Amino acid sequence: MCELLGYSASAPTRVRVALDEFARQGGETAPNRDGWGVALYQGRDAHIAREAHPAADSAHMRFLREHELASPLGIAHVRHATQGADTLSNTQPFSARLDGRLHVFAHNGVIRDSASLGPFMPPWQPLGETDSECTFALLMQRLAELPDKRRNDWRVRFEVFAKLCVELRSRGIFNVLFSDGEYLYVHAHKRHWHHGDNPTAPGLWHLHRQAHTASSPSLAGLDVQAGASLKIHLLASVPLSDENWQPLQEGALRVFRGGELLIAK
Repeated sequence: MCELLGYSASAPTRVRVALDEFARQGGETAPNRDGWGVALYQGRDAHIAREAHPAADSAHMRFLREHELASPLGIAHVRHATQGADTLSNTQPFSARLDGRLHVFAHNGVIRDSASLGPFMPPWQPLGETDSECTFALLMQRLAELPDKRRNDWRVRFEVFAKLCVELRSRGIFNVLFSDGEYLYVHAHKRHWHHGDNPTAPGLWHLHRQAHTASSPSLAGLDVQAGASLKIHLLASVPLSDENWQPLQEGALRVFRGGELLIAK
């Protein structure tokens, strides 16, 4: 099953240990060999690298890990294909522009009969064939339909996101990381933990770190500016380090901004 990684931090940072372990899940420690992608925000835009090849043995991924850009907000995905060919257009995270911001979306799970979520109006038509991109298109279309003033209120955006998550988790498995470059919206559902088993929670795990200097043990594996204080929340499909990762309950919703937890439902 696909794997997700996301983080929100109070200062630009490089999550090297987490990204290294995450990349290994792309074909080395887990059978997610059908593509990978990483989005690292720089303001309202993001550097996005994607490849329809295994992350574990990718020279492109290796370069990214060795020269990772410092960012306060990131989303990553490794793919185990359930719908669609192994092509770049089917490789997450997906992105779209609205209101001068790049929106980034990554999904872990399967949504039944995703074609019925449409029709999608321009410019939200999916490029690929996956259920994940259809759900992203539906989310963006619903946001775009809001009046400008309401759409620019992050609480309203969260309401639209939360409503969609409730709808779609009844049609399959829907673990999601979504961002507009400032806020990180999270929905945890459930997942297949072993081949053939029924899906169960947790679909996502959460780790919170906080420290005042880059030399603090609580910042092990992170690269931040010397002397900088840091608060960071990491979300992942499975724990990526030997730390106190907490499982999120089925149906949990979270919103993060700048390393702060704003909403927990």
